[in-house]
Amino acid sequence: MSGEEFPVLAKWALGIVPEWDQLLVTSLEMAVSLLRARWCILFLWDRDHSRLLPTGLWDDCIGPMPGARELHPDSPEWRAVEGDRPITFLQEDLDWLGISGGGQAAYPCACCPVDVEGTRFGLVEAIREPGMAPFSEVELPELQLVSRHLGLWLSNGAVLRHLRELAITDGLTSVYNHRYFQDRLDVEFERAGRYSRPLSLIMMDLDNFKLYNDVYGHQAGDEALKLVARSIQEAVRRIDVVARYGGDEFAVILPETGSLQAMVVADRIAEAIHCHDLSLPNGCGADRLSICMGISSFPELALSRGQLLAQADEALYNAKRSGSRKTRLWDPRWKLAIPEPQLVEGLL
Repeated sequence: MSGEEFPVLAKWALGIVPEWDQLLVTSLEMAVSLLRARWCILFLWDRDHSRLLPTGLWDDCIGPMPGARELHPDSPEWRAVEGDRPITFLQEDLDWLGISGGGQAAYPCACCPVDVEGTRFGLVEAIREPGMAPFSEVELPELQLVSRHLGLWLSNGAVLRHLRELAITDGLTSVYNHRYFQDRLDVEFERAGRYSRPLSLIMMDLDNFKLYNDVYGHQAGDEALKLVARSIQEAVRRIDVVARYGGDEFAVILPETGSLQAMVVADRIAEAIHCHDLSLPNGCGADRLSICMGISSFPELALSRGQLLAQADEALYNAKRSGSRKTRLWDPRWKLAIPEPQLVEGLL
């Protein structure tokens, strides 16, 4: 595919994908109805078949919900995706849904693998509320019916999803692009506000990148950006979102993370980048290519999405002005150069 063709195809894919997403929502809603469940969720393998990532979630009381967290390898769902038949089990906590059993009866669960033409794509899971009857063997064929329906959706939507993935990925560094960052920040902030969970944001900028480009050339600069992006990804968790914000700027969204933890992550990122040889020749006015970072956290410091982004950006600006300290946490004593955003409903 040529570079000229891709933007057109990506735009076409992004226009069509919502129709496929609606088919997914319909399938999950059908599963909830057939199985008298409260929730139904589809998990798909990533490219390396090492992670089970949430793709769609239906709550019978709320409707479509933002994506849940990925499944842990120790979770009972992994038994289903590695086996050849549906399984039933009870769970006391659904941490990937942001739900804790809190001493109530366990949640009845049923999982079924999702296959497409002999290839295992993931699994579909139906979950009932505590106190409801566990799933029986005679109900599992209905879950298999939903699995086959989702398999059909996957086989028809694979190309479109691939194009959408390309459209949300930065072509040079292979991390997420600015568009996806903004969309994902919306989702994560909404989730953090709904469940009263912490959320942190790290904004980062490469120091001396223009000088590095001038000395070594743009091709070397591109390789440095790739190296930095890879170092950031390796220093954070799988649930964290790494994006190229623009030019030599990157951002990391850290769900379930307070400000002190975010500072630890920032130190780990700085150390990972420092381990690489990004030095500049003597006499250039700088020793090496380095990184500056600004951090803010919800709800410790920011009470809105706009505040979170602006505070992290302001902290980054202060870090760049600092001659010694390259990572700064936003300080409430600083005057934020934006109008006061609307506060998150229910926090005050």
